[in-house]
Amino acid sequence: MAAWDRQSETVDVTVPARPNDYMDLIHDTNDIIYGFESHTDHPGRVSLGHIYEDIPHYRRQYPPAPPSDASMYSTTSLTLLTSASQASLATTPTRPAQPIPVNPARKFPFHIPKKYQWALWACLVVFLVALASGITSIALMKTEEDNHAEESVEFVEGLCRRRGCQYRDEDLPVDDGKDFGPPSCYMPPSKIGYNLVNRDEYVPGDWNSVGILEAIHTPIVFDEERPPSEAHFAFRRPAFRSDYLSENTLRFQFFDYNTSRYEVPVELHNVRSTQFNPNRRQYAINITSSNPFKFRIYRRTFGSESFLLDTCIGGLVLQDQFLQFSAKLPSEHLFGLGDNRLGSLKRKMDWATWAMFNRDVDLLMMDTRGTTPKNLYGFQPFYMVIENDGKAHGVFLRNSNAMDYTLLPGNAITWRTVGGILDFYVFLGPKPEDVIQQFTALTGRTFMPPYWSLGFQIGRWGMESAEQTRQLAQRNLHEKIPFDMVFVDIDYMDERQPFTQNKTGQDFHALTTEMLERFGIHYGGVVFPSVHADANGSAAVPYTTAQEKGILVKWPQRSVGWAHSNNGLSVGGDSVLLGKAWANGRSAYVDYLNPKSAEWLQDMLHMQHTQLAAFSSLWLGIAEPSCFATNTPVKEAWFIKGRGDQQDEKTVPGYGRHWNYTLQCDPASLHERPPYKTAAIREWEDQSTKTHQSSYKKELLSSQTLCMDAVQSDGVTTYHHYDVHNIYGLTAARALFRAAKQVRLNRTLIMAKASFPGMQQYAGRWLGDISSDKRDFRYSFQWILEYSLFGNSYTGVDICGFWSPPPTAGTYLKTELCHRWTIAGAFYPLMRAHSSNVNDYHDPARMFGEKPPAYLEQVRKALDLRYRLLPYLYTLFHIAHTKGNTVMRPLHHEYTNVDMINFVSADSEQIQFMWGAALMITPVLEVREGTAFVDQVRITFPPDRFYDFFTGEVIDRERVKSQHESEMYNLTDVSIGLHGRAGHIIATQNRNEQLNTRESRKNNFTVVIFPKMDEYSSGEFFWDDGESQDTHENKNHFSAWLRYKGEDSVLYPLLPYGYWHVFILEVKQNWTGMENYFIEEIQIYGMQARRYQQVIIDRQHDRTGEFKFANKNGTKIMTITGAIPMTKTMTFLFTNDDCRQEDTYCKCDLSIPAEEGVIRSADSLK
Repeated sequence: MAAWDRQSETVDVTVPARPNDYMDLIHDTNDIIYGFESHTDHPGRVSLGHIYEDIPHYRRQYPPAPPSDASMYSTTSLTLLTSASQASLATTPTRPAQPIPVNPARKFPFHIPKKYQWALWACLVVFLVALASGITSIALMKTEEDNHAEESVEFVEGLCRRRGCQYRDEDLPVDDGKDFGPPSCYMPPSKIGYNLVNRDEYVPGDWNSVGILEAIHTPIVFDEERPPSEAHFAFRRPAFRSDYLSENTLRFQFFDYNTSRYEVPVELHNVRSTQFNPNRRQYAINITSSNPFKFRIYRRTFGSESFLLDTCIGGLVLQDQFLQFSAKLPSEHLFGLGDNRLGSLKRKMDWATWAMFNRDVDLLMMDTRGTTPKNLYGFQPFYMVIENDGKAHGVFLRNSNAMDYTLLPGNAITWRTVGGILDFYVFLGPKPEDVIQQFTALTGRTFMPPYWSLGFQIGRWGMESAEQTRQLAQRNLHEKIPFDMVFVDIDYMDERQPFTQNKTGQDFHALTTEMLERFGIHYGGVVFPSVHADANGSAAVPYTTAQEKGILVKWPQRSVGWAHSNNGLSVGGDSVLLGKAWANGRSAYVDYLNPKSAEWLQDMLHMQHTQLAAFSSLWLGIAEPSCFATNTPVKEAWFIKGRGDQQDEKTVPGYGRHWNYTLQCDPASLHERPPYKTAAIREWEDQSTKTHQSSYKKELLSSQTLCMDAVQSDGVTTYHHYDVHNIYGLTAARALFRAAKQVRLNRTLIMAKASFPGMQQYAGRWLGDISSDKRDFRYSFQWILEYSLFGNSYTGVDICGFWSPPPTAGTYLKTELCHRWTIAGAFYPLMRAHSSNVNDYHDPARMFGEKPPAYLEQVRKALDLRYRLLPYLYTLFHIAHTKGNTVMRPLHHEYTNVDMINFVSADSEQIQFMWGAALMITPVLEVREGTAFVDQVRITFPPDRFYDFFTGEVIDRERVKSQHESEMYNLTDVSIGLHGRAGHIIATQNRNEQLNTRESRKNNFTVVIFPKMDEYSSGEFFWDDGESQDTHENKNHFSAWLRYKGEDSVLYPLLPYGYWHVFILEVKQNWTGMENYFIEEIQIYGMQARRYQQVIIDRQHDRTGEFKFANKNGTKIMTITGAIPMTKTMTFLFTNDDCRQEDTYCKCDLSIPAEEGVIRSADSLK
């Protein structure tokens, strides 16, 4: 809801003869604007991230007619539209504004040769379109109260001019059907920007350069007068630093040279190269120091240059609570940035502004269009761009304050944040997987999950007794559904307080111990960062002990009086801040920045593990942190209205026991209402309230979380929650991971919803309270792939959804949809079925037990397939843990051609992804009523050679380099497409109907080979006991390289009679635990078995009689059956030539020369 306008200036331009000179002219002008912003998801809104809701609207109930081209251009001059910075003025309007559409695109007002027009259009899109959207815009600080919503245009104009901005009130050109337009109040570009002075030069050994930034003009917007106690927070002497960290990683910062400002108090890993050679670096940075300061980062490749980030479009602003940075990007292929709800994996350059702010939301909190809000639980300021030549780079902004970003047509981005410094890291790749490796080298590699956690997990909110948990396990055991963990939600707690047990009389500790010892079934439970402040007896222990240690989030002393006078219930002893979470009373929040919290948490986990329930996994909930209905009128608290009597409690268990209480935060605080009103506030305001809620104090940042004035401490520095809010979940997960490591001898699986870069070191991610509908089924793959990009490979969603769809979405979850979802979910990295207490159980035995047998049979086949592939999946997690690669990855990580880039979309009936580099998965999304097995799926094969995993059939697209068309592919075994990629080898494990990993881990291995013509196929294999801590670091594991080359192209003259197949097991790290394991089968795809005459192992032993060759069930998968030990490096050769003449054989030197390529370093295959 914004009123937009534009200012035009006529700038005399002599059009140069050469187009390149014209481009230089545009570049130098630096105040060219053209084009505006739209937001197609929210009619009547623009979304550049400014405080548009507060601009009153008094005119343009109907859009004015566009002027003619003649009114815009002349033959002797080119009208350049000045920088249209959006401004926020007074008050939230009481009625929605009419959208102001944009004028249509115009042709060049002079002749330019057609072959150059593409270049001019590209430049104009960036320089004449993106800037008008707000790249150089400054939003005005909101200073007036809501009672100005109906004030006159004169009032708005006066307020605009008092802020040092320009105002224009005239009819605007429009483009019918669009819902955006230019602002009426804006900051012209001539009044912003900096010059760089006193810049240091790079010094060998300390490859960084620092310069001071002097403002060309000093705008007053977003620089409110502050009390003396807060004056030191403002920028006093802005500075710029560029730092060469390594050949592939560059850092640049905007900071305060004289004054220490807030920086993220979470450690990073040191990626500075000790042997840095500046001549080998992949990047360079060109800096223009004045009129105004700008710089360009580009890739250095064999004498050519391609830019990665160019700030020539301006827009740099460094103020205390408003920091803005804009840059042009080299292509439209941008991925990442979150946590947002999107329609496709690739981000759209469509003017939309997105919020980044950890917030606990679900489908009950919908926006006005009935869809879920776009900013979710996590905070991930990292993106990757695939450049037009297929190379990739990444950019990470290390800042934890509330943030938003705008993606602009013409390939540009604007970041805005409300505190801290701008601390950027650029990763040069050049492959997508290289970018993720470099990003996680800095933020941390993903944790190594226990092996059992890769199995199936089942649970439900609503199991209030140990007996209900036992029944869940028993019915799935009875149906022979393999699973490894049962998950229990808040129901096990007393008064909904973690580290307690409810009073049902059931013994969870006895049950969990029995399940693990008898069946190998692990137990997981949810925990919260909050503690019950009003509990009695044993339930009070967590709060009282935390208060004694002084580790609870507190009110600042200057706010205690306000809190007492406005809601005394929110102040506990020692100024502890009390809010409302799941506990049946008020909740205090543990400050996990405080190092003393580690000891307290270790004590709590020890008590829970030894006395209450023997957990193997902990699920960290509401760590955004969530504080229910903050700033909501008490009588409208969502957990009270209509839920207060016993009858309601029987219908929706637990709600009626909640206290009638909500936390209230100070609306006068600049932390609650920062001068720049971020999209994190605006998105929350736009959501319609829950069905049992009618209003919020809309303009406060603290909605659904803690007051921003609250204070936390790491023992040295005290922080406002305003700064550290988005790292709260990370610090809680870190503390939980470290405490569990001390309490349990084995690895503990930690899961969380809240996130921040670095979280992957401690916890996996489940993606929140999604809906039980087809759209979220599709979305789930996109979300998981996106979190792989963020470095968190252990990610999944609640299979079949968590909540029922809203009433407008139709009927409740269909059995067929859940069936499709369960089969496809077998290829999530984290596979768990979990549901809310208002849904039925989603475990297979309950969902499909009364359906025709084919339903459960298909589920068993999918789960059997997953469990067979677990050794490969576990190896991928080892690679992610040690090298930073992704586990589940999009196709464009392996194939960076344009055809593969636009591939994952929630609106598509076709989704494909990879497990590592070896397996391509195509889930079936089609739901057919009454059909358990869907026998076709649409697949697009990349330009490569693939093998059907079930039949061995070859699909060869290696020579197809043009547009790849999808095709309907017939499925033969289970309703999922699975293909092996030529050139790769994976290890699998045979299954004998074991019901979980405890038994299946004891089986021998099968090596699966997908041959590549005339080249080696290779793969990596990792194995350990599956649960001990730090097995890689302690070298308490087995690892090996697997390699194969076929007879079609391999001739080894020192072996008898020519052509041989060769398979090599090269042990890199041996482990005594491998003594009882063998390679039981070798499967070679795309091959027919012949009369193989000779088998040689270790290059000297004839073992021909010990192996059988056959094709598996009439497929094109040749199976070699025998027993190959795995405790040492081994070469396995076989041939179908008749070379069994004993005298010839005995005379042969069976060692294979290195130059033949059979025995060579594994390093050459990485």
